Amino acid sequence: MKRNEKIQKLIAAETLGRKFKIFETIGHKLDKARSKVFYDQTQNPMFLMRIYQICREHKFKIPEYVFEYFDKYAHNLFELTNDGSGGAAVPKIARATEMRVNSRYNSFAQYSQVMRNAGIYNLVEKLKNDQGLKGQSLFYEAEKKLEKNGICLTYGQIRRIYNDEKLTVKSIQENEKEKPASP
Repeated sequence: MKRNEKIQKLIAAETLGRKFKIFETIGHKLDKARSKVFYDQTQNPMFLMRIYQICREHKFKIPEYVFEYFDKYAHNLFELTNDGSGGAAVPKIARATEMRVNSRYNSFAQYSQVMRNAGIYNLVEKLKNDQGLKGQSLFYEAEKKLEKNGICLTYGQIRRIYNDEKLTVKSIQENEKEKPASP
């Protein structure tokens, strides 16, 4: 896949999330758990910001690890203001927030990819539940809906993303059963 195609798909991820209300059917606690799993795997702070956002919106208790990140972030950001350079802000802010942007790995791109895939899972589940679609017709209908929103993925890509996300959701649900309930 060409770099330009990847960039276009990542940009479209945010649009997909807004249009299909990414976690409408799987719930905010699962969204919070998904973000924690991906943060643990990647150390990408975008997932901590998502956890913070969910907790604030739904009046859940904000986990201590989120506060620890923001304490560290604030310290690093204020250190930048004391160096007097006023120069290349983006690399300095990326360093302060621990987000990598100048390498093959990009925190923003990774976050968009995860959210796009969750949105695709959600769309397929919605089509399955609301319209009773299954098999090939389910994925072809998802392909049409995504294409209308400027996201060009093949039947096979959608099916693979859906199956991968299904495993992720199952894993998160199993992990949630093992832990004591928390708000």
